[in-house]
Amino acid sequence: MNAKLDVPVTDLDMKLDHVDLAQIKARGSADAPLGGQMVGRIRLHGTGSSVHKMAADSTGDVTFVIPSGQIRSAFAELTGINVAKGLNLLLTKKEDKTEIRCGVASFRGEDGDLKAQSLLVDTTHVLVTGGGDINLKDEGLHIELRGKPKEMRLVRLRAPIEIHGTLAHPDIGVEPGHVLAQTGGAAALGALLTPVAAVLAFVDGGLAKNANCAALIQQTEQSKDLPTALASH
Repeated sequence: MNAKLDVPVTDLDMKLDHVDLAQIKARGSADAPLGGQMVGRIRLHGTGSSVHKMAADSTGDVTFVIPSGQIRSAFAELTGINVAKGLNLLLTKKEDKTEIRCGVASFRGEDGDLKAQSLLVDTTHVLVTGGGDINLKDEGLHIELRGKPKEMRLVRLRAPIEIHGTLAHPDIGVEPGHVLAQTGGAAALGALLTPVAAVLAFVDGGLAKNANCAALIQQTEQSKDLPTALASH
């Protein structure tokens, strides 16, 4: 931190390890949608007389990786979406869990706005991708997640899981206005903006040796059969 100037200039390079995902909950909810541990790296450059002001002005990269964990089956199914199972699990508030094999969230920041470059979660039954942004000026969340089921489903809804609210108080749910019924067929296909291998190396070179994340790297490099990454708001 250079504090000689009237407004301090900060270069931050921070690594995160063993972050408990169970502490991330939606507003008013006693249950966390995710379980397991997360690692990450934050590298930002910004100016400001406080941490918030520096972040609101910052440029750089923020990446989080879940080498393994769990997600509430209701959310995993809804990114599919399986009407009979996903919505029923939400309504009955069952706490069934689905394995997260490897999850990656990489953001590129410009002037305090973190735009998703690679947002991917590989679960037992659904491959989830997403997009959007996190605005560090007001700490607002604008994230959408979509999924491609790994099994054939005759009836599905093509609807995103939306994460809004703020970093301190996220709101997680399905946006009814975006629901579109469909029978059979595959979701729109596309490619990730940033290669998974490069994202993992930015956090920790050893992550590529993790069996599940290594399998995800191979899958994204060899297959284009992925849900389209969403444009940011």
